[in-house]
Amino acid sequence: MNSPAAPKTRVPDALSPMSVPAFAKFVAAELRSRFPAALARDPEAFRKRVLRLVDQALSLDGRAPGRPRDAGIDAGHALYQQQRREMAMRTRRRLNWPAIASVVCPEFKSMTDPAHRRVLLAKSRHSVRMRDRRTSTARTVTNPD
Repeated sequence: MNSPAAPKTRVPDALSPMSVPAFAKFVAAELRSRFPAALARDPEAFRKRVLRLVDQALSLDGRAPGRPRDAGIDAGHALYQQQRREMAMRTRRRLNWPAIASVVCPEFKSMTDPAHRRVLLAKSRHSVRMRDRRTSTARTVTNPD
């Protein structure tokens, strides 16, 4: 008469102490019950995403991983994308790299030494292209759980 029921997971509260392994089992059960579609669709990707989010939440310094973004490169990349769109619409013939370099590094306009200008132009071009490459090939999850 008594059918074996699924074991109930005890909801932890602030007053009852729970060991870390027990809490991990509780969290795993909650994730399985709340996100069954994501878990069924791609269990390995779901697991990696959960672990990455937990790792970010438990980071010791509170910052995002990786090198901080440079505002000049962000602005240069935006101008680069705008000029690329203009080229696609046939309103621009080629990219204006000196204009992009002056956005990335404001002192580019005031430089008089051609060797230094050439080096700074090459560095700006490389930085903007790498930013474009990283953002265009980045695998982003479009479903924020």
